Amino acid sequence: MPSMFSSHTVIAGGNYQQFINDSKGAWDLLVKAASPAAFHNSGDRRDPPKCHPNTRIAVLKKIMDWIHGLDPAMQKALIMWVYGPAGAGKSAIAQSIAELCYDEGILIASYFFSRFDSTRNHPRSLIATIAYQASLCIPNIREHINAAIDHDPLIFTRSLTVQMSTLVIQPLEDCIRSDTAAPARVIIIDGLDECEDRQGQVEILATISKALQQHGLPFIFLITSRPEHDIRTAFGHGYLKDITERVPLDDEYLPSDDIRVFLQDSFSEIKETHPFHADIVAIWPGGDILESLVEKSSGQFIYASTVIKFVKSSRHRPPQRLEIVLGLRPVQRDIPFAELDALYMHILSSAENPEAVLQILAYHFLTQSVVIMYQGVDLNLFSLFPEDVFELFCDLTSLVSVTVDRDAAFLDIFHASLEDFLLDQSRSQQFWIDSKIWHAKFAHLYIHYGKDTPSSLISYHVQPTLLSHFENATATPDLLEDLRQISIWSIYQKPRDQMYFPKFLDSIANVGFQDWFELRSHQLHIFDQYTQKVMEQMYFWRNLTALVAVYNLGANWKQWDEGAPVLFLLHKRNRNLDKLSFNDVMNWSGFHMEFIGEFFKDSTRCGTYGLTGRRSATPKIFPAKKIKQHALRSWERDRPYRLPRACSDGFLLALHCLSFVLCKADRSEDLIALARQRTFWLFSLVYPRHTRNARREIARYLTRVDAGEISVQEKRNGEQPSEPSPPFPPSQSYACPWDCSGTRYHYEYVDWGMDWDNGKGEHEHEHEDRGNDEGKHKHEDWGNDEGEHEHEHWDTDDDDRSEDIWFDACGSSCSGC
Repeated sequence: MPSMFSSHTVIAGGNYQQFINDSKGAWDLLVKAASPAAFHNSGDRRDPPKCHPNTRIAVLKKIMDWIHGLDPAMQKALIMWVYGPAGAGKSAIAQSIAELCYDEGILIASYFFSRFDSTRNHPRSLIATIAYQASLCIPNIREHINAAIDHDPLIFTRSLTVQMSTLVIQPLEDCIRSDTAAPARVIIIDGLDECEDRQGQVEILATISKALQQHGLPFIFLITSRPEHDIRTAFGHGYLKDITERVPLDDEYLPSDDIRVFLQDSFSEIKETHPFHADIVAIWPGGDILESLVEKSSGQFIYASTVIKFVKSSRHRPPQRLEIVLGLRPVQRDIPFAELDALYMHILSSAENPEAVLQILAYHFLTQSVVIMYQGVDLNLFSLFPEDVFELFCDLTSLVSVTVDRDAAFLDIFHASLEDFLLDQSRSQQFWIDSKIWHAKFAHLYIHYGKDTPSSLISYHVQPTLLSHFENATATPDLLEDLRQISIWSIYQKPRDQMYFPKFLDSIANVGFQDWFELRSHQLHIFDQYTQKVMEQMYFWRNLTALVAVYNLGANWKQWDEGAPVLFLLHKRNRNLDKLSFNDVMNWSGFHMEFIGEFFKDSTRCGTYGLTGRRSATPKIFPAKKIKQHALRSWERDRPYRLPRACSDGFLLALHCLSFVLCKADRSEDLIALARQRTFWLFSLVYPRHTRNARREIARYLTRVDAGEISVQEKRNGEQPSEPSPPFPPSQSYACPWDCSGTRYHYEYVDWGMDWDNGKGEHEHEHEDRGNDEGKHKHEDWGNDEGEHEHEHWDTDDDDRSEDIWFDACGSSCSGC
């Protein structure tokens, strides 16, 4: 090793003189330029992280196989890039590999970046540190390095490429030519992302790539980092892409299993060696708590290691410290997640637009917590394009991964503890997510989005998501102005969304507005005005009047979806008039039915549109009349085929309606006449039990009528004259114009005042021959529970009968035979 001091001797005139030059030499300049804290075995890195025994076995083996050239698939790779989220254990893996390679004598150099250490959070000391360690590993190159520094004492101010070529490549090439090179072949660079100069990160990779490409040196690089945007981009292009083996630290290596082993061993050690171990029960901490910590770790070792460091403090009792971690005991002086919080603060601060990032994160966490079917971040709500989201999160790829599907962005959060951090003001400080304030912001955004966007362009999840955010919001000036100026009903006007409107009104009182009653009344008045206009149109049609009335009786049947369109003859025009969704079974919830019912019960709200007089009688007569007139028909112009299933459901629903409304019915001559006919259709054979129930209610109704228990419904004061309604022509027998044989068939002629012609100016009709092959009537015996038979009896040959189908509830004999 050269002396720190250079000297020369002069003998003149018998006098001996020695001149000592105390200026620093080349070696001193190298030592000064290097960063000893970056060594893998540096004393400045006290207790460096490394892999816990029996963990990370698979990934360590993969790396060592690559170093030893044992894996043919990786033999051409000159660089291995190990990357993963923040806290995934990359430094521990790099430390373990460095120690293994050092023990084998194959480690040339290592450099561990750290953003907290000013001597190793920049690229300026990288090449000098590698050259210094290389000179220790391969002593023969020291002379060449010193010569290069003597030649250019300012070499450490040159570019990284020049430094690499002068201090590393050329000395190593001289050794290789002289055949004195050592077997060392590995250089490890850990935490490249912690180099604070982003351009410097790219320059380091470019320098390594150029050195390997131009000189073909017999050594390889192991580089670890978070997958930050600049680093990821550099590895994805050019020669660097071709020579790099990528190793993502994902679930392929079962990190949760390793974390579980680490926690189990660490807790066992605490119970055995801690000063207060005698006070710890054997079963502590318990399987549930252990699994909770594993889950909270999300596959990242930093959370688990932070917990253990906090719990094992020798000056505190471990069980109590663990309770602080779990939130079961208040935090005292020590902050359990200080290291983790510092990491989150650093990464979030690195974002180009932290406010926009925080808004997206707040939406993700809060919406996911209150909405059952979370549909991702609605980009339309924030007026963002997919590329905008990628740009916002390009510097946070160690915390979150972003994917975009059409108009929604989906965030994959790598750290479950990030949400805890952001929702705790004492930890996140300027990044704190105040949940009530952010819920109010999102409700405000959704109200304006729903108001300004055509309903056809609004996704189905918008209205329930708005409700969820509003229910959890606090009163803000923006929301107050929204409720005063904007019609919330216009946002919930679609049939699929109307069920949410009553809940929204109820939530106004809970948000915290001082004048909540005035605000609710204002929104309710808007709804009442709309409803009155709708009812004015619906009451013109008797079938829609019956639909409304049956709905308000409070019945609820499974057959409503399929049966109601047939029973109430809800053709396309009728369904378009049903703007309050009486026909939509999704709205038959307690909230919606009660809300609509309150409108009809309150005369100050419904005005002249209440269910009174003839309107309230309609649902009692309508099911019976529809059972009497029921026949197969083409019930939509665009469906030319028959729908026997729908007719069957309609008939069954009619039986339900009849049984339900008869017990509430007043005396009505039309209803009495229909009840005494007791006519049922063919599907009564399919539903004998429901038919018996309906027949039983008919008998009870007629019994009450005969006993005088039911009086005629009197006309109420102030009732408006009965409104016009389209005709309901009875079933009749006509000669079928399409029948060439002249045989007469029974068919039903339908004309509801709508355009139902067949394109030839002729009205549609249905006809069906119900006679058997011999022209005789059919008779079947359906025995009931009392041993008596039930039967249906019809005769299609008798054209003089007004009804071809009739039901005879006789005992043991058939009077019709």
